[in-house]
Amino acid sequence: MVSEEVRATTDGALAAGRKRRAKRRAPRSRQAGHNERLRTELEQARHMLGESLKTRSQSAHVSVFRIYIPGICGEESCTFLVHVPHDYPSTALRLEPDGRGSGVQSRVAAHFNWRSRLRCTRETPLAAQLNYLISERRLLAEPDYIPREQLRKSFYALFAAPAGGGDAGGGES
Repeated sequence: MVSEEVRATTDGALAAGRKRRAKRRAPRSRQAGHNERLRTELEQARHMLGESLKTRSQSAHVSVFRIYIPGICGEESCTFLVHVPHDYPSTALRLEPDGRGSGVQSRVAAHFNWRSRLRCTRETPLAAQLNYLISERRLLAEPDYIPREQLRKSFYALFAAPAGGGDAGGGES
């Protein structure tokens, strides 16, 4: 009798878990549009990067690519894994060193991931993000990258503020 109660409880818990997972899935029509856009962006990135970008693995929620990047701070070449979620661009890319990686590679990955999280709200194309990784690899390797980028962003925000409309700057009276 006890085993039937336990089985009924676990069966109920499994059914409830399936219901919760089903609610989290995106509708098929929206998912199909994302898949087509992702496929197009991946083709563009492969065309742009050629042999540097290779598929490593795919799962239900993410595709993993290996990307070879020419020298970062004296190293001959570096290999990273780029995790591209299937609901990209609403979810950010994730970069990690392939294998152990050096301190510089880990720093590049951390700084790129920080930048990628900011970019996912702007729907920046995949090829543009990977191009940024390659072209700005030395900048991403700098230890003070994040504070420097925040300072640059606040500097440009001063020029983007609307002109006119009163004295918001606290000038002379």
